[in-house]
Amino acid sequence: YQRRVRGLQQLPMVVDGTINKDDTYDAIKIFSSLAESNDQETLRSVGDGLAQIAWKGWQTEIDAENGVAICLRLLNQQEPRVHTKGLALLNPLSASEVCRPGLIGGNAVSTAVGYASDPANGVSERAGYLHECWSESLQAICNFSSSDEELSHSEVVSCGGVPVLVDNLGTNLLPQCVEALKSLSRFAQYHKDILATSALTRMVGLLGGEDEGVRAAAAATLANLAGNTDCHKEFELYDVTQALLKVATEDHELRREVGRALANLCRVIQNQRNILIYKYLWSTYAVLGLSTDPTDKRVATDFYLYISENDSIAEILQHTDVLIDDHVLFPLVALGYAPECAEHAAVALSNLCSTLRLPMSNLDDCTTLIVSWLEEGFFPTCQSLAVQIMDSLCVDPDPCSKHVLQVAIANGAIAHLAALATSNDNVVLKCSVSKLLSMTCKLPELHEAAIEAGALDHFLVLAQSNDYVIRAEALNALSHLFMNPSVHPSLVRSGGLICALELAESEQAMLSNRGVELMSLVCKSKSAHKEMVKMNCLELFMKLADGATEEIRCLIAESFSLLATDLECCELMCAEAHVHVLGTMSEDRSHMLSSASLRLLISMAERFYRDGASALAIQALADLSVIESCRDEMLENDGFGRLSALAGCNDEGIQRQVSRLMANFMAHATTAE
Repeated sequence: YQRRVRGLQQLPMVVDGTINKDDTYDAIKIFSSLAESNDQETLRSVGDGLAQIAWKGWQTEIDAENGVAICLRLLNQQEPRVHTKGLALLNPLSASEVCRPGLIGGNAVSTAVGYASDPANGVSERAGYLHECWSESLQAICNFSSSDEELSHSEVVSCGGVPVLVDNLGTNLLPQCVEALKSLSRFAQYHKDILATSALTRMVGLLGGEDEGVRAAAAATLANLAGNTDCHKEFELYDVTQALLKVATEDHELRREVGRALANLCRVIQNQRNILIYKYLWSTYAVLGLSTDPTDKRVATDFYLYISENDSIAEILQHTDVLIDDHVLFPLVALGYAPECAEHAAVALSNLCSTLRLPMSNLDDCTTLIVSWLEEGFFPTCQSLAVQIMDSLCVDPDPCSKHVLQVAIANGAIAHLAALATSNDNVVLKCSVSKLLSMTCKLPELHEAAIEAGALDHFLVLAQSNDYVIRAEALNALSHLFMNPSVHPSLVRSGGLICALELAESEQAMLSNRGVELMSLVCKSKSAHKEMVKMNCLELFMKLADGATEEIRCLIAESFSLLATDLECCELMCAEAHVHVLGTMSEDRSHMLSSASLRLLISMAERFYRDGASALAIQALADLSVIESCRDEMLENDGFGRLSALAGCNDEGIQRQVSRLMANFMAHATTAE
């Protein structure tokens, strides 16, 4: 076997000073076959060779060639020289998830724990066989502890690995040991085993060290333990909280882990005051909250979530003179936009909205975030909490509510709330949504913004809902809008007249009656008349007159009469489109507005002829004068006297139409005696 080993060393595996992959794999197979030998020197060489290959990342290939069994056989050899190489192979193999189950099944962890015992006898400081065994074993334990498999962790703990790791925190393998304890401390079931040692005292001591990596790992271990409230009593006994608060560093990881530890301590409200009085901490969490690192965000999210449950938080913030926007709200807004943190951020803001109502109301970014949570397709929890927050912030019609609603409307809140009202089955949530929708129209100052945001269309849809509460609130909201004369021009421009008409034509009495009321409010409003003309209401009246209900017909007639007496409206109606509609209605003698239209044309013709504005109206009258019934009615309304005066106009076009008009009138001239 020794000759074979020497032959192996002479194989042509070296190319430019490097053994290629194929030859390395062949070497693993050869070592595997040599491991069947009983010769101690051969076995020692096998362990040494496989260990060197394993450190190059070939653990999976070694395992495929029975490498774990070889390692276990070497560990069971009595010869120290062979046994040492078994531990040397165990170290890199234990770093591979492929090899660990087999090693655990062969009691390799127990063997390693036996060699990595308390270094008080100076083993860690001496060279030779014992030191090599100690070093390889302890590193193997650290590998098992730092793995992701529960089997590895439980094996280390059950074999007494925790005390071994704690005892070796004073050796040159300190970084590996503290990382191993950090890994084990992630699991609450091992916390009792850790606390049964001097781990807390040792970790507190490490916080004051010089190695930032070790300090960060120690802080992370304490943070993991602090996540378990059962450990908080031990923290108090060993002044762990004070030690954490005294940590000063510019190292980002250490600062984050200290922050995580203190945040976890804040899970218990009774612990919070003694922590939160340190003003610098608020800056720490603000920085973490505004970070782009997901881990930083999670730490900050947990902190804000825990403190938001404290009813005395406003008093604490005031006492410490903390800037609420910079240190609480802005970080929470940033966290609220992160999908992985949004739900916890929503809970935190929901908890804080009653105690911090004023600063939350004044921060537009906060309202914008809340509205974004209302969007369709967002997390249902965030949607529900967003409604609750809005409901709390807008509890009264005061300046706070006004400002929040202004920002919310500008960011599309009405559309999102309307969608929620129709798509959600939660009765309580529906009521809150309906209340918020109604609030957007209760304050007159918000009406213009609501109309611009498409409130009419949304409320019209909601008014036709089968849900009585939603329907009633939508109708009330529309009534608030229509009862404000200052927004009637905007209402008309946005289709308010059509909206009211659609309700008025409904078969449901509740909708029909309200629709007529809304139409009446607009049609009788002087501030709406000019916009009604511009929006071509005359054509709407012409189409409605025949098929509408008697109530609507009366309303149309009254509205038409009001338009005809408004000088500015009459001037606007001199435009071609309006004159055409008036002429059409005048010509249709069966139309309810026929006579009124004809009278209006005569009025427009004599009022605005001097500057030529009524030229089209005069032309329409000239065309209508051909029709006997129209000509008769014109004469009955003193058309001859009123229109003949237009002949004095200097405009040739008007003179031409007036002459045509007068010629047609002459069919009624009296016979000379």
